[in-house]
Amino acid sequence: MIGDFSNFHGCLGAELRRRGHDVTLVSDGGRYMQTGSDILLARRPGVFGSLRYLAEVCRAMRSWKGYDVVQIMSPLFLNLRPTLIRRVFDRLRRHNRRVCLTFASLDACMVRILTEGEMFRYSEFRVGKAPAPLALAEPETERAWTTPLMLDHCRHVLGACDMVMTALYEYHRVASESVPEKSVYAGIPVDFSALPPCASGEAVESGRPVSIFIGRKGDYALYKGTDILLEAAREVERTMPGKCSVTLAENLPLAEYLRRLGEADIVLDQIYSYTPATNALQAMAMGKVAVTGAEPEYYNFIGENNLHPAVNVLPDRESIVATLRHLVEDGRERRRLRSEGPEFVRKHNDVRVVADRFEQAWRAAGA
Repeated sequence: MIGDFSNFHGCLGAELRRRGHDVTLVSDGGRYMQTGSDILLARRPGVFGSLRYLAEVCRAMRSWKGYDVVQIMSPLFLNLRPTLIRRVFDRLRRHNRRVCLTFASLDACMVRILTEGEMFRYSEFRVGKAPAPLALAEPETERAWTTPLMLDHCRHVLGACDMVMTALYEYHRVASESVPEKSVYAGIPVDFSALPPCASGEAVESGRPVSIFIGRKGDYALYKGTDILLEAAREVERTMPGKCSVTLAENLPLAEYLRRLGEADIVLDQIYSYTPATNALQAMAMGKVAVTGAEPEYYNFIGENNLHPAVNVLPDRESIVATLRHLVEDGRERRRLRSEGPEFVRKHNDVRVVADRFEQAWRAAGA
């Protein structure tokens, strides 16, 4: 497995090892998340850091051959220019039985579709047809993603890889537009055994304020809409004194993040997604109320008609404020959501369920 985001491959790899597979994880260790890696490739700043990283990749890739499957995390699975990544990708295809893609992050093809504003009602780049805050604040980001070079690289990887395992409903829709014959929904894995014990006692029963927690990567605020979530939460805290408290944590190691999450009642995740992702799934697995993206299209896609534990929010500040007010005031609703969360995650995103999907996809690819 080459590349990792939010410990996706790390979590999946641990389950595959438990099943007797021989797994090697190559990644940057999640940087400050400190998720670990068998082969650590972390690029440092500056020219010397770039040269050192390139040398480490060249040295490490000598052993990247003879595998039944190489699973890459996004077309940009190394911190190199697309032209160099493409050379590594083509070498992986020559020297291994199968090369598959974990589609779990933005790439050029995804960004192109999101900026067209046709497939989804909203995204981090568009809300309806209007530019989202990210597009307004960083217009160069959109242009950098969709250069001819980036698009060509993305299409090459999608066309040449053997299977595409998608992490979210949105990614699956995009992949199915390009390569429907080899797109398989896998979902994001959650390992219940790796989650820390939670603080016990619901706020309404203990008499304490409702704890609202937002943990985020500082440089991803515009991508996830966590700045808007934080503003809304602060307003609720200010206008409902004594009833709730807001805690912000940024750039924490994964273990510390999960410990802090375990002390919360309500966890704020993101606003531009149709699907609950890693933060929300971990929160629900721990019996927390997750405020995130959970549109009807997602529940229909996974065939879930009964368990709807994620609190869906739209990219609209006032509606988010109203949603948070309701959650703070309604202890019965919080308890219902808390009770449904672990059951939902076990059913759809338990690491054993996701690992089954990966194994089935590899068998279908002839690995």
